[in-house]
Amino acid sequence: MLNQRDLWEDARLLADKEAGEEDQIEDTLLDNVSDLDVALFSLIEPLDIDADQLATALDEALKGSLWQRTLKHLSAKVGSIEQEIFHSRAEWIWNRTTAKQRAACFYSGLGYKAGLFLHDQLDILVDTLCDLQAAVAAEDGDSAATAAVEFADLVMREPFFAVRRLPEKWEDVLKAWVNGTAFSEILDGRNARDAQRTQAFVQEGTVFRLVWAAEAVRVQAIATEHSRVDELGDGPAFALTYGVPSIPAALLCQMGFSSRVGSIWVTKELSANFTDTVGLHNWLREHDASLSEPEFWISEDHFLLWSQASRSTTTEHPRPWRHETHTISANWNVAPPSHGNGLVRVIPGNNRTVTICRPDLRPIGTAGVPFDPRGAALEGKIMPKGKVQVMYFGQS
Repeated sequence: MLNQRDLWEDARLLADKEAGEEDQIEDTLLDNVSDLDVALFSLIEPLDIDADQLATALDEALKGSLWQRTLKHLSAKVGSIEQEIFHSRAEWIWNRTTAKQRAACFYSGLGYKAGLFLHDQLDILVDTLCDLQAAVAAEDGDSAATAAVEFADLVMREPFFAVRRLPEKWEDVLKAWVNGTAFSEILDGRNARDAQRTQAFVQEGTVFRLVWAAEAVRVQAIATEHSRVDELGDGPAFALTYGVPSIPAALLCQMGFSSRVGSIWVTKELSANFTDTVGLHNWLREHDASLSEPEFWISEDHFLLWSQASRSTTTEHPRPWRHETHTISANWNVAPPSHGNGLVRVIPGNNRTVTICRPDLRPIGTAGVPFDPRGAALEGKIMPKGKVQVMYFGQS
């Protein structure tokens, strides 16, 4: 280990994840190496430092750190190996990248492999995102859907931005999602397994991974002063996150209106053209009378969802906060962590739902909860039989 300077050329670090049982996904060596890369890019400053100065820079950055204090409680052999892994990986990266490439990885929060994947084809990715931004700004759903599929097809060639199993005709799923098609229609006609893959593709592959890729490309474009950086915007992230082809509809979803179809309908019905929360609040005040009338809405469900989203959370007096603990069943996208394997992150959603994530915010499942999770502090802990204990701290 200590004398193998080309350790990082091992095929296991370069290959895609091996195929296995669909629901038995574990952290791979590649995932851990990616996390190591992110740590190195964050620790070493400046990023244009010479390779022969890396060991000194790392030792200085880690002086007094928890990691270094932990090493004192381990054997000398283990400590030596851990330090050498840090040094050799940093040296390996520095000898294969430029300072500009390292900056691109650092600003986008990505490791060497995924970061350079985006950097190496930055021009075509920026062009595609510019098309998607323009389509969302023009509220052109068909063009937005086409650009989204083109972007996904490009970035999913890197396993970091792809889900393990794509649903049948994933292009149609993504187009329908971006166009605001009701999710029940997207799932219509799919068997149980493909419906599960479709949900995972939207929740993890689109809302998480494609959004990360889009924002990483934008950050890299800014860091490298790309010629088209001024044409990029929030449109791609809004469309992919909320599944609507316009910024006004996305902002309504962001404020808590949980009907994508209703968001698109009402913004067209009342000619919404705002692009930020200030404009959203002005629009709400202007159309409050119409929005508050049940007869205005095309369905009772839309009005009910609107009433829940627009209900004021302010009161004359501070509302008391309470602690609660709930044990819930989860719908796992992957094999759930074993009992006693530590905490998980619990991310609030709409309609009394939450997304369960690993500590690095990688989604691994979803669940319904018996309370409104929005605006509360949530912690999760894996329990026996794949259940999750959720600790709630929020207003009464």
